Formats: sequence, C-alpha cells, structure tokens
Amino acid sequence: TAISSGDEVAMKERILAGDSVNAEFEGHTPLRYAISAKQTRMVQILLRAGAQPNWAMQPGQESVLMLVSRLGLNDLVVAFIRSGMALDYADASGRTALTEAAMNGHLTTANVLINAGADVDIVFEGKSLLMHLVEQNSMLLVKPVIEAGADVNYVSNMGESSLSIAREQQLHELDLMLVQAGARL
Repeated sequence: TAISSGDEVAMKERILAGDSVNAEFEGHTPLRYAISAKQTRMVQILLRAGAQPNWAMQPGQESVLMLVSRLGLNDLVVAFIRSGMALDYADASGRTALTEAAMNGHLTTANVLINAGADVDIVFEGKSLLMHLVEQNSMLLVKPVIEAGADVNYVSNMGESSLSIAREQQLHELDLMLVQAGARL
C-alpha cells in the first residue's frame, strides 16, 4: 500500500481523489497503519489532510500517543502532545504513553512525556511504574521518574515496594538512589 511503502505521491493522489483519511480497515485507520510502519512523513500528510488521532478509538484501546511512545517516535510524540492528546489516557490494562515509552527503554520519549506533565505514579499490573523500572534495573529511567516526583514508598497489594525489589534483586545503586530519595521499608 501507499502507506507501508512510504509512497507520498500515491497517498496524496488518494486523498485528492476523495479517499477518507479516517476510513477504517480491519479496525485501524490509515493513521494507525502509518504509525505502525514508522512512516513519519505519511503521518504528517494524513494529519494535514484532517486525520483524527482518536477516530474509531474504543474505550480502553491503545491511543496513538501510546503507540508512538512505545515505538519511540519522538517527533510524533511531540506533535500529538501539541495537538492536545491526553497524556495520561490509560488503556484497559492501565498502561499510558509514559509506561509504553519507559517499559520499552525509550529514555528521550519518556523524558518528553515527563516534561509535558505525564503522571509518573501510574500503577499497572499491580505495581507502580517506578517498581517496574526497578525490576528492569533501568537506572537511566528510574532517575527522571524519581526526580519528577514519583512516590518512592508506594506499596503494592502484594506488599512490595521499589526499595524491597531493589534489595531482593541486590541492585545496590538503585537501592541507594531510592534511599536518597526518601524510600523506606
């Protein structure tokens, strides 16, 4: 298709011919297909032609901001933030754009979202984002999440905290970082 191949001329011709930029095919819009194919230029063309980022989105479904965050497409993350998309929209599992960026190791994307005001105290799968990052031994992501004000003493329903996870996994640097931020058992 024009989208997956990045054929801008063909895409513009289809738009001029009257093809809907919000038409659904197998539950997805051209915008979602362009994002999934990492075709940034196609996304920009579709947006300029009137594509609606939340078109056909069902409650609990992954938002396009979550999708571009998971893929680490920073230019598109910024564009969707500027367009006013909800930073803290959560899908059915409780994940947000920030959790998608952070859990997939996209430091720059996570920082863009944090600086835009994304909630750093998101809880999904029974644990806080900080707890998940400690489990992954993600020093580079733990630091900005703590600096943005994450609750270092959040305790899950299972009685775990970020500090207990760091100690259980013998992650000494993270243990020290958490203690310095006020974490306690």
